[in-house]
This record gives sequence, C-alpha cells and structure tokens, in this order.
Amino acid sequence: MFILGWLVNRYLVRTTSVIYYSRAIEDKIQDKEEDFEELARDTALLQSLVDGTYAGKTLDDLLLKNKKYGIFIYDDDTAFDRQLRFWNTHDIAPYIVWEDRDTVSLVSLTSGRYVHVNRNVTLANNKRYTVEALIPVLTQYFVQNSNFRREFYDYPGAEKLIDISVKPTNYPVTSYKGQPLFYLSELQLEDRQHNWWSFLFVIAGVFLIIIYVHQESNVIHYKYGLWSGAGFMGLCILLMRIIVYYYPQFLSLRQFELFDPVIYNSSFVLSSLGDLLINALLASWLMLFINRRIATVGIRPFPEKWKNWVCVIVLLGIMVVATFLFADIIQSLVADAKISFNVTNIENLTRYSFIGFAILASLALSYFFLAQILLTVCGKLIYGNYYVSLIISAFIGLLLLSFTRNPGVVELNLYVLLWLLLFLMMIQQQLFSGLRFRLNVSEVLFWLFVF
Repeated sequence: MFILGWLVNRYLVRTTSVIYYSRAIEDKIQDKEEDFEELARDTALLQSLVDGTYAGKTLDDLLLKNKKYGIFIYDDDTAFDRQLRFWNTHDIAPYIVWEDRDTVSLVSLTSGRYVHVNRNVTLANNKRYTVEALIPVLTQYFVQNSNFRREFYDYPGAEKLIDISVKPTNYPVTSYKGQPLFYLSELQLEDRQHNWWSFLFVIAGVFLIIIYVHQESNVIHYKYGLWSGAGFMGLCILLMRIIVYYYPQFLSLRQFELFDPVIYNSSFVLSSLGDLLINALLASWLMLFINRRIATVGIRPFPEKWKNWVCVIVLLGIMVVATFLFADIIQSLVADAKISFNVTNIENLTRYSFIGFAILASLALSYFFLAQILLTVCGKLIYGNYYVSLIISAFIGLLLLSFTRNPGVVELNLYVLLWLLLFLMMIQQQLFSGLRFRLNVSEVLFWLFVF
C-alpha cells in the first residue's frame, strides 16, 4: 500500500496534474482573450463606454463577475497622462505601464499575476484610445487570510501542486495566437500536497499495520503473557511515531491544517493538534488492550513484603507523574492553543474545538484505564492498605513539586494532586464501578464528568 501510494503520487499524479492545469489554464486565458478581441473590435460599444451613454444591462454584462477579467479604457489624446475613461472592477488595480502597440504579456500587480492584453483603437473624431484587459492568473496578497488567499484563478487548490516558473519548462501556457505567456512547473515533492488517492493508499497501509500489530500482540499475549503482548504493542507504537517524527515526508501530514503548528504546538512530541490527537488515540488503544485483559492475569505478591512495597511505590510514582503530565497537556491545550472551548458561545466553536473535545475524551479514558491497571496491580500486592497508598501518592507528589521551579506549575499541580487523592479514594472505594473493568454507559459518563 505504501509503495503503491508513493508510485501514484510521484509518477501518475505528479505528471498528470501539471499537464492538466497547463491545458486548463491556457484554455481559460485564450477564451477570455478571444472575448476581449471581440470587445475591442466593437467600436460602437467602446464609444458608448467612453461617452458614458451605455445602458445598465450593458454594464452588468461587462462587470468582472460576468466577464471574469478586468477591462480598462484610456483616452490617449490628453495633455499629460492618459485618462481612465471606463473600468469594470475595483478589485484589480490598473496596469500603469503604457504601451503604444498591441501587446500581450504576463504582469505582476499588488493583487497577483495577470495576463495583460493591450489594444489601440481609434473611435469617433479620430480620437485614440487604449483598451486593456487584465486576465487573472494567480491571486496573491502581502497579507493572506481566509478571504485573500494565494490561488490560481478558477482553479483553487492548484497552487498546492504547481507554480509559475521564471524559467522555460515543458509546460508552457500560450496566448490564442501561440505566443508563450508563462510556464508552469510542478512543486517539489516535499512542498507539494499529496493527491487524495495516494494519501488513501498510505492510510490504508497504516490501518493494515495497526490491525497486524493488534492481532500479533493478542497472539503474543496468549502465548507469552499480557505484559509481553503489551510490550510488543508499545514498542510498535513507539517505532511508528519515531518514523513519523524524524521522517515527516513519509506521510506529509503538514499538508493538512490539523497538523499546522500555528494552531497548537507545545513540544517536539506534541508539535500540532493532529499529533496530539494521534498520540491520544494510540495511548487509548494501548491502555484499552491492557485493561481488557488484565483481569484474567494472575498477579501474585512477592514472598518478601519489601519487594511488594517497592513495586507499589514505583507504580504510584508512575501514577503521579502521569497525572501531572496529563494535566500539563490539558492546560496547554486549553490555554495556549488557538482553540475555543467556550461552550456557552456556540458561534465561537470551530471544527478544531470538536477535535479538542475528542482529544480531551481520549485523554480522560486513557488516564482512567491507566489508573485501573496500576491500582489493580497495587491492590494485588498490598491488599487492603488503600490509605497507605494515598499517603505514598501524596508524598511522591509533594516531593516532585519540591523540585519544580515554576510557581505557576506548582500551584496548578497542587490542585491536581488534591484531585488525584480524591480520585484514588473514589476508585478504590468502588464508587461507580471503581476497579471493575467492564463499564456501562452511565459509569463512563460519570468518570468523564470527574475528569
């Protein structure tokens, strides 16, 4: 699947895209050129335009939204600069380089690149006029936003595959008379957005790998035990994420807005909202795999009590560190990301808000499953000493906070530590299922509310 997606993207889509767009853009430009030539030959219409005697319907037909190109008529018989007599749009700034001959060329203006067509005509009383057309090719602005974007006119999305080249290429765009206007070039592989077909092949390959890892982990679980199967799954997840982090061109996820660091970026591991979503889902997958199988595992305490207590301290330490880590991720997601979680104002919610809610739910379930796993093992090692585990957790948490220099983090984690102690007390007292691994809908909703 990966090889097929790479071949489709590199050799099929890569070539056909630039050929298709060069022909399509050329046809559009030539159609508008021919339409403009008919306009330039209609002296009666031009005379009414410069005199201002045209009808309202005539003006409507000539507007940019109908003609799809800018029209400008200048009076050449003025004492100084040519006087603009007619224009059909305010969206395109007129080209101010005067030509005394008929020309057609590509020009760059403040709002993008246009094919400039210049025609000199003589109307009543031998008065000379210049009729110009500006045919949009590529719109681009100094400051870009959702309304002012860099894109090929009539072909939004093509800018992710092709670009205008300053050097001759094998993909020229010519005028209707055969004169080369400009050339197109394909974007380099790392800069170009992948075709959806090739990306679907890659996603299918990833999905098959996930199925294989899950099935193989299950087989290892039955043959060698739960921890061997979980270790294999965790190692595979780690290797897959390392490959994506250090070889980003493998999936080219940055082509999607979800993986834009501008929206969310807290660290190398959580460099985008998409990375956080993937990590949260993978963590949920691993925790759910262990959670659904740990009840069948026979956990026996060590004969030596001190070994049991050492294991309990280590497991509770993992619990405290995981709690602080999850709290930090949630705090950065809510405070630092450009995402609105204000549910009281629905108009401010975006698609990233709903993705953020999905991430929060995944993190909450992952944390709950992790807590069930760790506390189940602790319960088997020190059966009945629940209050001692609370004291150990509080001690480890305060010890970690003692070495934290950031006052803001210390204040946040103090409240998080109090919440953790309350949570441990609730889950160990079997409130709303507690350590029972099979939860019904009401119990899941309760714990999501707690988190």
